[in-house]
Amino acid sequence: MSTDDEDDIGSVENVLVNDKNQIEAIIVQIGGVWDIGDTHVAVPWDEVDVSNDNIQVPLNADNYDDYDLFEGENEYVSKSALQQTTQVGDNVEAGNNIWKITDLLDDYAAVNTGAGQGYIENVLFNDNGQIQAVIISGGDGVSAYPFYGYDYGWDPAYESYNLPYSADEMEGMENFDIDRYVDNE
Repeated sequence: MSTDDEDDIGSVENVLVNDKNQIEAIIVQIGGVWDIGDTHVAVPWDEVDVSNDNIQVPLNADNYDDYDLFEGENEYVSKSALQQTTQVGDNVEAGNNIWKITDLLDDYAAVNTGAGQGYIENVLFNDNGQIQAVIISGGDGVSAYPFYGYDYGWDPAYESYNLPYSADEMEGMENFDIDRYVDNE
């Protein structure tokens, strides 16, 4: 994670996604720079520049306050949700129609009959920040499946993610090859 000047400033702590499965913002933890302690900010997705080896954001010592996670133009975390949350940072609750990618990661994945398939290990986005697929790691290896979000009845509050496939359909699918995916970008 770096600034426009290539200065290393911190790390991506979470990704905020809307009900259309599109990235709204990334939550960045900055600290040890600009004489501030650990601070979390929300950088709108349209201001983020992603390359193969880096994520660049327009933050600097003069403007990081403009990206406050909790108030102003970039308020992605609701104040009412904060009243129910005891720890700020990785565990804050997102506002209306906004959910955190960590609400999906590590969820149990099952086929439409309820049979376990594994756990959601990762999520794939296209260059525009739209979710393309979920990566599920299970006994049969690692597989990628299209993401079926709000439009299909999924809710980030669910403790599991149900794939709209039968066990028979799952058997015919080949394992996910990350190298093939990366090479096609």
